[in-house]
Amino acid sequence: MDTLEVATALRGLGLDVVIEERPVTDSFAPGVWLEDEKVHVCPWAARPGDVFHEAGHMAIIPSRFRPFVRRGDVEGDDFRAEVTRYTRSEEAFDRGPDHWLMKALLQLGDCEAQAWGYAAAAEIGFPTKDAFCFRYDGVPEDKQPYGGEGESVWECLHAGAHFGINGMQAAGMTRVRGWPRMLRWVQP
Repeated sequence: MDTLEVATALRGLGLDVVIEERPVTDSFAPGVWLEDEKVHVCPWAARPGDVFHEAGHMAIIPSRFRPFVRRGDVEGDDFRAEVTRYTRSEEAFDRGPDHWLMKALLQLGDCEAQAWGYAAAAEIGFPTKDAFCFRYDGVPEDKQPYGGEGESVWECLHAGAHFGINGMQAAGMTRVRGWPRMLRWVQP
């Protein structure tokens, strides 16, 4: 399964994926970026593993906060300001800390995106190990995907012993004992 097939399959999980002819230069991962509430993928420039990870970020963000994600920075100033505004609002106070939205906002990190990416790879039939254990030629070790520790990340996920699995359960997207099966693929 190549990058184009992965991007197309992720649409079936409820993500808005746009196929692009050219990559942008200011994205975190080569050939894939988040913008306008969509996952943009340039198939010839992106690796499937990067697509899974970045799509995972978009999927775990509650829909009302996706418009604040700016290209190249999933945790940028606009996004953080909107999350902070909400968490300090009367609406959040009235709902309380156990409301699903507050729980989801506490689970927006890389670990959850990694767990989502593993589950998505398994769901569409992509080898989960290949989604994490890849390298870029000519790139220093500390700039490799997962800081060069992709195999360790995969091993933890494969063993069901990864922080992101618990985060996704807390966010209401899966059950720890049921993972990598998902209750929902995209936060409402």
